Formats: sequence, C-alpha cells, structure tokens
Amino acid sequence: MSVYQKKNGKWYCRGQVNDVRYHKLCDGAKTHKEALALEDGIRYRIRQEQLGLVEKEEKEIVYTVDFMCKKYLDYSKANKASYEKDITHTEFFKNYFGIKKNILSIKPIDVEGMKIELKTHQGRKKKLLSNATVNRYYSSLKRAYNIMIKNGFINYNPCREVEKLVEDNIRTTILPESVQEEFLENLPTNLHKIIILTALHTGFRKTNVFKLHKKQFDLSKKCIIIDKIDNKGKKTIIMPLNSLLFELLLPYYLNTEDYLFINPMTKKPFTRMDKAIRSAGKKVGIEDLHFHDLRRTFGTRLLEKGASLRVIQELLGHSNISTTQRYLSVIASEKEKALELLVI
Repeated sequence: MSVYQKKNGKWYCRGQVNDVRYHKLCDGAKTHKEALALEDGIRYRIRQEQLGLVEKEEKEIVYTVDFMCKKYLDYSKANKASYEKDITHTEFFKNYFGIKKNILSIKPIDVEGMKIELKTHQGRKKKLLSNATVNRYYSSLKRAYNIMIKNGFINYNPCREVEKLVEDNIRTTILPESVQEEFLENLPTNLHKIIILTALHTGFRKTNVFKLHKKQFDLSKKCIIIDKIDNKGKKTIIMPLNSLLFELLLPYYLNTEDYLFINPMTKKPFTRMDKAIRSAGKKVGIEDLHFHDLRRTFGTRLLEKGASLRVIQELLGHSNISTTQRYLSVIASEKEKALELLVI
C-alpha cells in the first residue's frame, strides 16, 4: 500500500488487493493523511467488487505487450545503436507473453519463466542461448517497462524483483600479431582485408565498421568521429587515424558520397562477415573467431605496447574503466614474462 505526491501537487495511490492491482488518483486529497483515507475507500470498493456486492467500475485502460513494445521501439530507434536487436527482442516478448497481454498482469515469476524459456531456446547456430544473451533480452524488457513508467502510463515494473543471470561466456580470444598476415591472406577479397584492418586499427564495433560513412571523417584532423547516438556506449568517439589506416581508407573516402564499404552482392553495407572470419581464423589455428574479437585485439595490443588503461577506455568508448579492465585479454607469453620478473 502506498500513496505519493507528484510534482503537479496531486496525490496518487498504488497497491494490490488479492490479484487486483490499482494505481489511481486520490482525487481532492490535499495532504498525505487525506490521500490515505481516499486509498482506504478505493481498497474497500475493490473488495466489494470481488465479493460481488457492488458492480465493477468502468474498466481502466489496459496497456498491452504490443503497445509497450511499440513505445520501446520508438525510443530505441531514436536513441539506441542496437535497434535491430531490439526488434528481435520485442518479437520474442510478443510471442511469449501474447500481444494482448496486460503488462500489469505480468509478475516477477513470469519474467523468471521467460528467462527459462530463453535458456532452452536455440540461436542461429542451433546452440542454446548464453546467459549473456538471455540478459540482453531481460534488459530490453526492463527498459521497456521503465519507458512506460517514465511516460506516465504505469507505475510497476516486474523486472525490478528479478536478477540477471551470472554471465558465463566471457571471451578472451584475440588475433595474435604473429598470424595476422596469414589470416588476412586467407580472407576472400581485398575489401574484406580493408574492413578487418579498419577494425584492428580503430577497435570499432561491427556495426560502426560496416556502416562507416564519409560524413564521419574529418580529413583536416585525420580522424573519424562516431556520434554517441551511433555508439552503443552513448559516448562520442573521436578516433585518430594512424598513417597506415589513413592511406588505406583515403581511396574509399574519395570514391563515395555515402558508405565506404559496400557489399558487391547486395549493393548495401555489409551486415555480417562471420563465415569468412571463422574460415580464415581456423586456417591460422584460431577456432570460432568472431568479428568482436578484433575489438578486444585492438585494446589488448594497445595495453601490451604500453598505452594507459585510461587512453584505451577513451578509444573503446567505455563509460567505466572496470569494463575496459574486464574486456582486455593478456596472452600467455606476456603473463610468463611478468612472472619471470619475480625470479631473483
């Protein structure tokens, strides 16, 4: 049972009587005491309705899963770099809960059920979804509810009582410099090589590399600027171009008015390159190499060559340096060298 006052000066109450939730205006209340008294009346009325002693009041507006998903996607499209993933997440929510489901009737136990369903769900590679992937779905649902709350539709979020899963799929894979040239030679085209080198020399996420646009370049300062709206970390990234990458990208910059890298098959920017990367990786002894591993490679190489964590944090666009610390990998040879320092 709870009463509270909004900035507009009006008092509201929210709570639950048996299985019926309420969130109502305490119309006419001027003080906390008056609001409590009005809430008592509201609760009494609900009990009478449940016992069939009085007719139910006119039904309140029901906000459905479909409505919430639309509001969330509107927000995501305007503010997030992961809009396409959010489309996938909301499609799952609609299928799992049902598009007409009242979002106020979804309880924490239902969210737990969703996590279990996702844990037994197969992804594109016919593998069970990882804890990290399940957590991304959970975070999207939690954010969707918070957007509904922020816009005054509801004042209840079942995800607040649900914890994330412990993530058990932390990756440490990188592309060692010793096999880089051989790896590049095993890629199918020169364009693939340029894209991979761009990733290795900027640390950009896959989407930011694939959708690298001419307008993001500042040739006078020799840098690429990724606006925070296009960056998952919500930070503007100013990435200086080293001499190698500047020479590699200049011809692509001069020959386009749009995106730098166009897939010759689709005439649009690339969306994935998984098969080519995994194949080239296997040929140099790296199993299951991902595009995102190139971002970790970028940060790890900088660390090994003496760059400070603070600089690496800024270049990767991490908001928290602890994220950078967890993110980086240290190859075995470097660990061995460090331990040898202890030998007298």
